Amino acid sequence: MYPASAFKGADLLGSGPNSGTQIDLYFKTSRITTVVGGEIEDKISLTITDDKEKTIKEGIVKSINDALSNSAGFVVIADDENGVYVHENITGVSAITLL
Repeated sequence: MYPASAFKGADLLGSGPNSGTQIDLYFKTSRITTVVGGEIEDKISLTITDDKEKTIKEGIVKSINDALSNSAGFVVIADDENGVYVHENITGVSAITLL
């Protein structure tokens, strides 16, 4: 889990076999590191329906903003174990990279 304040941004994979079907979400790392220089980010890769990245990104931002304004606590973006996703066009979590 990450606090909303740890969210750094999102990128769509622009080339390769997963082009258009994967969004990478970046968060401030949840681990203490001794690495010097530059910010360290964790990456969560989501598998998505092709060509739906804009609506998915808008849905993620809306859900985070709604939770912050309503003091809801947290937002589930993707939960593969229970099949719960913040947007209908997110189909799964393809990778979690903790740096």
